[in-house]
Amino acid sequence: MNLANKVLVLGAMVAAIAVFLVFFSPIRALAETIVSGTVTGNQDWVVENSPYIISGEVTINPGWEIRIFPGVVVKFEDENSILIFNNAELEAIGTEDEKIYFTSIKDDTVGGDTNGDSNTTSPTSGDWKGIWLPVSQFPSIWSNVVVRYAGADDHPTVFFDHALNQDITMQNVLVTHNLGTGIKQIQGHLNIESSEISNNGGDGLKTEDASGFSTIIDVHHSVIFGNLSYGANAAQFSSFRAENNYWGNSTGPFNENLNPNGLGDAVTDNILFNPWCMDELCAPPPEECAENCFSNVLFLPGIKGSNLKMEGDEL
Repeated sequence: MNLANKVLVLGAMVAAIAVFLVFFSPIRALAETIVSGTVTGNQDWVVENSPYIISGEVTINPGWEIRIFPGVVVKFEDENSILIFNNAELEAIGTEDEKIYFTSIKDDTVGGDTNGDSNTTSPTSGDWKGIWLPVSQFPSIWSNVVVRYAGADDHPTVFFDHALNQDITMQNVLVTHNLGTGIKQIQGHLNIESSEISNNGGDGLKTEDASGFSTIIDVHHSVIFGNLSYGANAAQFSSFRAENNYWGNSTGPFNENLNPNGLGDAVTDNILFNPWCMDELCAPPPEECAENCFSNVLFLPGIKGSNLKMEGDEL
């Protein structure tokens, strides 16, 4: 074989190897950022450097802020977590089309095959611990965020711990398939709107009392179902308003005293859950009219148009 033919054969072999690597090798993320140890200094986590891989226990020191931008995927190695210290902040605001994900490193559905093992491993509840936000300072808003496969070592997935007088808002947040409690709160005021807390191995939502401080949860127009223990578990002195939510069944949440025929997730006694939504399409009610309020229904005397009934009685 002359030199020219050898060059052609070698080129063909290289091309074949390249094709094999493209089509048969595990799909890895185009860019990834390893995060470990203690974070000092303000940081922006952007999609161009995503996924961010939490390797080891990551702590954010007091006074620093991490802003997570839309479309970012944060993956946790086994049994790892993020701890936000006093007066540090973790801001996570995604969009409907570009959600932010906190998930397992084994989750190939977002951010690619980060651990490079193709489909050898699959994510499961309890792969990583959770996000712990203790004491007094944490993000005021989480929006369009997905948190799944956490709960290792009996750790709440999202834990607002001794929030003091802070107000927290979670909008369009999905907390699902975690091993233990989905969201736990001690102190402070937590607002949850248009979110889903589902299929967690413990309580969906849980509060604990703290001496001398109030713990308040308002959750509305959300879906709470499939949680193994309680959908909502309120401590004795907590204020827990949970009206206008869907609990997994049109009969509402189960409570032995207040709704014994409910087939949805169970709730404790000291939770305001009535009225509830009949299905998952639990849209917020229209804004109340302030002035110039007129009906768009035409009433003609003598013409019967509709009946209004309450509990079977015609009005």
